[in-house]
Amino acid sequence: MGIYLKKSGNGKVLTHFYGNYSLHGKRYTGIKLTEIRGTLPPNGLDSNPLLWDKEFRDSYYTASSELENIKNGVKNSPSEMEKARLYAQKNEIEIKLKNLANATTMSTLWEDYTQQVTFSCKIGTQKQCENYTRTFAKFIALRHDRDMKYPLYSVSMEDIMAFLVHLDNDGYSQRSINAYIQQIKRLFRVLAPHSDVHLKANQIKTKPENNVNHQIFNRNEIHRIWAVAQKVNPLIHSMTIIAACTGLREKDIYFLRWSSVDFNAGNGHGMITLTTFKNKGSATLGMWAPLRQELEHLRKVSPVNAKFVFPEAADLIDKDTGEVDDQKWGIKSGNLLKQLRRVLMVVGFGDATETLTTLGTTENPNDLFEAIKYKIETSTRTPNWQQMALKIASAYILNEYSMDIISQEFHISKPLISWYIRGIKEVTGQDIVRRRTHLTEKIDPSQVRPFKGESDPHRKKKPCLLGWHSFRGSFVTLALKAGVSIELLKKIMGSHTVDIIIRHYVQPDESFIHEGFTAKDPFSQGIISSL
Repeated sequence: MGIYLKKSGNGKVLTHFYGNYSLHGKRYTGIKLTEIRGTLPPNGLDSNPLLWDKEFRDSYYTASSELENIKNGVKNSPSEMEKARLYAQKNEIEIKLKNLANATTMSTLWEDYTQQVTFSCKIGTQKQCENYTRTFAKFIALRHDRDMKYPLYSVSMEDIMAFLVHLDNDGYSQRSINAYIQQIKRLFRVLAPHSDVHLKANQIKTKPENNVNHQIFNRNEIHRIWAVAQKVNPLIHSMTIIAACTGLREKDIYFLRWSSVDFNAGNGHGMITLTTFKNKGSATLGMWAPLRQELEHLRKVSPVNAKFVFPEAADLIDKDTGEVDDQKWGIKSGNLLKQLRRVLMVVGFGDATETLTTLGTTENPNDLFEAIKYKIETSTRTPNWQQMALKIASAYILNEYSMDIISQEFHISKPLISWYIRGIKEVTGQDIVRRRTHLTEKIDPSQVRPFKGESDPHRKKKPCLLGWHSFRGSFVTLALKAGVSIELLKKIMGSHTVDIIIRHYVQPDESFIHEGFTAKDPFSQGIISSL
């Protein structure tokens, strides 16, 4: 009885072990066994097994065990029918072993997928696909109580449908659910193209997306936002002025270059010309008074050689390619949104009733950091501790970084970060964690998205769309009320069609309808007499 390797006609070693044995005077040869895995030893099976590659040695022992089982089975049940059954069982085991050897599990789902595909999308889009994949994998593993070792080929259509129902119950938008469906289809198409589930999953239809308009602000609300932001966060103050006066997206605002700003164009009123990041459309904008005033102020305080209106933007540009680092921008964008929503909360958008008066000046992040900085620098702690404590305090208070992001930025563990935060509290008497929790955004129940007309209080709800895009809708509505034509707005905003503006940004309120429609009643006495 023995295991051997078999070669093809061209001398290449075949992919499986083979075995033979003798029983009752009869010799059984050429028995195909399990697949060879790992690195083949230079001298084949004649070399010392202790020198073999571990994976190769394990597959050899698996083949030996398999051959022994076959021999014992034939020995105990020598009938031809039983032998046929055992050979059939052996082939079934062989297929299972092959599947197990090449199986993609939930723990390797994303890694195996990336080895098989070539991405042509941006890093941010890749990161989204990775998040979709890992969320799906965790759900499947938890559903089968198998940790993360559950193989992809065992996933059923019932599993997939249960996952989609889970997303819906958790309050995901139809747009997000459609994105998950597309990624699941890709996973099976690449990693399990011959499975029945791939064919069935390919039949899952995406549903129309329920586009929910962003909440917009009227003129008085915008002035209140500017007033609060000026006292709480200068960066957000400047960005909200540009957003409300141009309708530009957050990324276009943050990476606005001085070369795009011409204070002398437009008969001396000023113009901004740029190419938008999202659709690469050309946007040409004039300057309303608040915008020009703010840009002139920023120009005065900016370094002479500054390329960007906001110098912080330069840190997010890849030094080699000159393009925006999407991964860094994703982190920065999330923090900017948190800072904006903090301002909106103080203004009154949410269920918090705090005002600048009740918050007090020490709640201003800049004031709080300066007070902490002074106490840290004058403490008796070591210079190295002071330096790292200031970095963590700055990241936590000014940038509102999470502990995970701070850990990645400074390459230190989260327990060590907690140790520094406790030390900051001991030195300064300020609990920066408690203070930031106090200012965390709170969502007004009236500002949540409805889900299929249901009002179940136990159902998880997502907040309404309240963020940077709200200023885009506000800009369009205010411009139309002021008499700006929609065709000109299309050019200003860099949109391809007027339909996009009407569908996504125009939100007529009562005053809009009154001024644009009711006040122009052709049957009123004054208008009839003039016709």
